[in-house]
Amino acid sequence: ANIVTTKGNFNITVNVKDYGATGDGTTSDYAAINLAIAALPAANGHLHFPAGNYLINGGLTAFGSKTYLTISGENAILNNTHHGNTFEVQKTCQYVDIKGIKFIGDATVRASGIHIRHHASDSSVTNCSFEGCSDFALYIGHDASGAIVENFTVSNCIFGASLGDGVHVGFASDVVIDGNIFNATGDDSIAAVAESATLRPERITISNNTIVNSAWRGIIALEVFDVLITGNNIKNTAGSAILVDRYLSTT
Repeated sequence: ANIVTTKGNFNITVNVKDYGATGDGTTSDYAAINLAIAALPAANGHLHFPAGNYLINGGLTAFGSKTYLTISGENAILNNTHHGNTFEVQKTCQYVDIKGIKFIGDATVRASGIHIRHHASDSSVTNCSFEGCSDFALYIGHDASGAIVENFTVSNCIFGASLGDGVHVGFASDVVIDGNIFNATGDDSIAAVAESATLRPERITISNNTIVNSAWRGIIALEVFDVLITGNNIKNTAGSAILVDRYLSTT
């Protein structure tokens, strides 16, 4: 592993190829990636995918309680063929940034697999691309603990060919979805939706995104407190371009 200095701390870089990942597109790499995840330090870790096509045909290990974690790729593709979640970042993590990775899958039936299921606060997903997911490409919201996700940014990503939503926001606050491209998502391109009468999104900004060919709505905000939708370019949606509404029977 390489050690570099960042923000006054030691950032331990864990290279998945050092743990047996091949990135050749045909060899199963999920066991090697699990070993790399297990090798990450509790704080200030960096999980790195060098250029390659990493076949993921089994489940990946949960990250546990990592803080100040970066997951990055250098022309790296994570090819998920098992149709489960590619990454799940737990609420017990914090400051987890994912960037520069292409997530692909070959799903043809909508199920429960999500490319990134992100529960950690003070985090971001930037400069990634997503296609072929069996459900949402990116989910931001609470986990089984029910705790809200706070302060999250999604920017400069490309979302296409998911069978569900591109970005789905559940119980989260202060989320910014800015400057992304959505092309041919299988349901809504961007959805901020309350999960119950008490688990509602708050202070959601959806700005400067390009949305084309959504199979349903371009942007939907249901039971959201304080939503700003501005500067988006939306074309050829099967349903509403933008829908902001209340839907819970208790309101």
